[in-house]
Amino acid sequence: MKRLIADIHMHTLASGHAYGTIREMAAAAKEQQLQLIGISEHAPGIPGTVDPFYYGNLRVIPRVIDGVEILHGCEINVLNGGRLSLEQKYIDQLDYAIVGIHGLCYQNEGTDGNTTNLIECMKNPKVKLVSHPDDDHTPLDYPRLVQAALQYHVALKGSLHQPGQKGPAAQLLPELPHHAGPVPAIPGAYCCGLGRARPQLGGPAGPGLCAAGERGL
Repeated sequence: MKRLIADIHMHTLASGHAYGTIREMAAAAKEQQLQLIGISEHAPGIPGTVDPFYYGNLRVIPRVIDGVEILHGCEINVLNGGRLSLEQKYIDQLDYAIVGIHGLCYQNEGTDGNTTNLIECMKNPKVKLVSHPDDDHTPLDYPRLVQAALQYHVALKGSLHQPGQKGPAAQLLPELPHHAGPVPAIPGAYCCGLGRARPQLGGPAGPGLCAAGERGL
């Protein structure tokens, strides 16, 4: 069994729907013997989250807390038209970005339109992960999505671990073994705390692990 060393999809109370601080996250990570965490607050578009000004002041956050390395990320919303919900000048301040479709700020355009919009956002070089591509809110073309993930070295992070998973996740999983080499996918649940750690980034273990390291994460 592979040792998990990092969790880079985490929200603090600053996101409006989670309840821990960065220091509490780091303390919990140390207890679980994680080496690295990434704080990825929601970008504008989600009720209660931070103002973009937040991302311009990340330099004040210690890079190491309780022996745990801290990365600065953001879960940015995919908007209609293939746009990101955070300006590039703020994205440039991040170590990495996660992109995802959230119904609170996105109108379903159908399988082709949703997939095109998501892929357009994946082209941004700061984007390393796609959050919950296997949910039931917006249909996606999984063969196209997996090909784009390989092309742009972006990991797919869903809820693939759930026993008896049906629906979109059951459609996404069969796509992964068809591709040679490490397929960029991270199984794991949406995280509003430190409940679950993610697999090691850039590992050579084949389908199910992340190839995002090729973009320098």
